[in-house]
Amino acid sequence: MTETKPHHIEIESVFSNSTDQYNASVPQLYQSATFKQDSLSNMGEYDYTRSGNPTHTHIFPVTSDEVIAGDDFFGGTHRLLTYMNAKGDLNVVHCYITDIDAMKASITPRTKMIFLESPTNPLIKVCDVKAICDHAHAVNPDLLSATKYLNGHHDIVAGVITTRDPSVAERLYLVINSMGCGLSLFHCWLLSRGLCTLAVRVERQQQNCRKTAHFLELFGFNVHYPVLHSHPQYELHLRQCSGDGAVLSFETGSVKLLEKIFEACDIFGIAVSFGCVNSLISMPCKMSHASIDAKTREERDMPEDLIRLCIGIKNIDDLI
Repeated sequence: MTETKPHHIEIESVFSNSTDQYNASVPQLYQSATFKQDSLSNMGEYDYTRSGNPTHTHIFPVTSDEVIAGDDFFGGTHRLLTYMNAKGDLNVVHCYITDIDAMKASITPRTKMIFLESPTNPLIKVCDVKAICDHAHAVNPDLLSATKYLNGHHDIVAGVITTRDPSVAERLYLVINSMGCGLSLFHCWLLSRGLCTLAVRVERQQQNCRKTAHFLELFGFNVHYPVLHSHPQYELHLRQCSGDGAVLSFETGSVKLLEKIFEACDIFGIAVSFGCVNSLISMPCKMSHASIDAKTREERDMPEDLIRLCIGIKNIDDLI
């Protein structure tokens, strides 16, 4: 199959592929807030201009940009990438995050981003971050959920983007400044308060998580935690990380046993997310990763009996 040569910006900015009913040679102005539908069973492409409008759609770039993503990451990220791939906004290529050669082989001239998590959610896989970033020209902006450990109390929803590239930082600031989508002052204050206790919180959480992982392994569960000798990327994790982490997952062997564990929960709250002072328990296949269909979960070796634990700061004797 012959790849289409990308057009220059002069073509992309003026090209019109109008499909209105009169075959107009230029895009039309549809100055309507709402759109009539044929029937309840035959809804059209547009219904309300806030959700979409033909005039608005025309200025969206037609792109063939490609994103390489791993085989294990947050369910919401999967949902977004799947949606953008289905709409044709992006071509998303999945590969095993721990197979560097496979990831390198997936890169094409259209590849604009390699999206990775390490350790991953929920299978706690560890990828060679340096090897991937070196191959990706080391632009490597980091995306952090400040909702998690940075804040630590689950009373804000916030995100952080960091980069070493000044030009990328300037572009990000321009968007934030123009759209006014920066974090509110009160949320900034709560985040700064959480940062004051970050070191002591995470140290305690990692200690508790390490003991919990060994406790579960003694019971014969298949535990996913990077500082266990049984973890396939144990050596890699020690080389590139200074801490153990405070999230683990384990396989119970049966969904029935999993359900009994959830029914017996007391101190552990049944909730998604992680990184707060409280301890949480979740079933990824029914909660955070429920948007990934069962067939895809099976292909990615995500078992239905998987439990994810997010360990907090309470006394370890109470937790286990």
